[in-house]
Amino acid sequence: MRKTSSYTHYVLTRFNLSLDEMKTKKINVNLNENYLEKRFELFRKYTIPSIKGQTTKNFIWVVMFHKKTPKKFLNQIFEMKQEMSFFHPIFIDDNENIERILNEYLLSNKSEAYLTSRIDNDDSLHKEYIEVVQKILSNSTQKKAISFPYGMQYSENHQILSKYIFEHNHFTTLFSKYNGEDILDTINNYNHMTLSSQVSVDSIILDKPMWLEVVHKDNISNRMKFRRKDIVERNSLINDFSLDISIQKRSESNYYLITLYSVSMGLIRHIKKHGFTAICYKIKKLFVKLVKRDQ
Repeated sequence: MRKTSSYTHYVLTRFNLSLDEMKTKKINVNLNENYLEKRFELFRKYTIPSIKGQTTKNFIWVVMFHKKTPKKFLNQIFEMKQEMSFFHPIFIDDNENIERILNEYLLSNKSEAYLTSRIDNDDSLHKEYIEVVQKILSNSTQKKAISFPYGMQYSENHQILSKYIFEHNHFTTLFSKYNGEDILDTINNYNHMTLSSQVSVDSIILDKPMWLEVVHKDNISNRMKFRRKDIVERNSLINDFSLDISIQKRSESNYYLITLYSVSMGLIRHIKKHGFTAICYKIKKLFVKLVKRDQ
């Protein structure tokens, strides 16, 4: 098979473009200055350092903002563009199709093939993420995606770092070839939870965490998955993400209390969402499964 001779690698990030989850929370992500203040702080603290620290700069980082972004934040965006040559902001309005605008922008740089990676505006990538992705996918000839199940979570509230294995995480990359038409398939077209049902996905577990999900009080859906055995009490892993954050060492009893609190709050959220009867049914099925496994 012929080796792919040319590709362009885009890293895609949405910023203050409305999502259904946001609407249910009644957050105007386009204009709410308090929300944007916190979001830009997270962006500068976690996302930007990890992208600037990448071991290769052979990529374009496309960050999608709303056209109504207030001026004080537009100034920050233009400062970021001055700081990072690979940083490419694009602005989209409510009545515009996000995928169409993004598609037109990506196709303005014609390539034989494209790599598109996804990262949220409050998370981080391992410093070798882009280099590793390019080594794995640059010789591909057919559409495929890769996922790294091994990552980490960081709780801002508790200052706890924890290893996390999540098969369907959102830190995914898609390889797609340009078909000569005005339509390009990108990772942005897929829900990470159902990606494997639509595209061939290689799940690759390395000996290092390839992504870091930040859990903070303004998260819409992410929650810390505390397990005592996964908690990391050293900063060495954080260095691989080019971050400057604190890790709080605690007593064993304190770790277990936090874990118990996390599990309890997760159960309460599930009960609120699905109802008590449904939760009891799930617990019953789990116990039956465990009993059968031990027989």
